[in-house]
Amino acid sequence: MVGDSVLPPWWPLYGGRNPSLSWTGGFYLSDPGSTDWTLSLELMHQNEVGNTLLINGVPLPASLPQQDFTRRWLTVQLPLPASRLRPGYNEITFTSVRLLPDAQHEGFVWDDFQVRNIRLVRAEAEAD
Repeated sequence: MVGDSVLPPWWPLYGGRNPSLSWTGGFYLSDPGSTDWTLSLELMHQNEVGNTLLINGVPLPASLPQQDFTRRWLTVQLPLPASRLRPGYNEITFTSVRLLPDAQHEGFVWDDFQVRNIRLVRAEAEAD
């Protein structure tokens, strides 16, 4: 979970540091090719516009959608141009932003959200 209102049973990232404002994961591609990709992930509790998703330090053209308040995992599919990927090591980073003042609680000023099941699929493979 990224954010600062991390309560049990959740655990802040990075050895319990709270707030945990960003997470970076690495992945490898032998050849990203020239065909675009689709980044698929599941998202929960994403509240604030402005939370960022970066691939290799560059924000994706599409933004993360806001939650629908059903407390369910939302499957998100975002287009990822092949030009944003490189052969070898790549990084994906999620970063939280400050909550709007009306949504801040005592001691909690950053949005919090959860991400799981991150997948990268060639756009051409989806059509098959």
